[in-house]
Amino acid sequence: MSTLYHVTQLLSADEKSELASLLAEDDLVVFSQDGVYNQINTNNICYLADDIKSRAINLVQDNVKLISYTDWVDLASQFQTNIKW
Repeated sequence: MSTLYHVTQLLSADEKSELASLLAEDDLVVFSQDGVYNQINTNNICYLADDIKSRAINLVQDNVKLISYTDWVDLASQFQTNIKW
């Protein structure tokens, strides 16, 4: 069962570790709002491009995928479970 995790806030180190430990291969994490300040070392993450741009953040991870709000809505419909952090 694939899960989409939607993170809208800055996570503590413990919360980041917990989230990373929950991720299965077919899960995805989407960071938006203040959640874009988080960086987790995994390949299944996306950031909302408008939120990155509005906060003038330079992402240094190679595996970063930027998506639009339209992309995010499309992704949400593809997952069996959606969890907001």
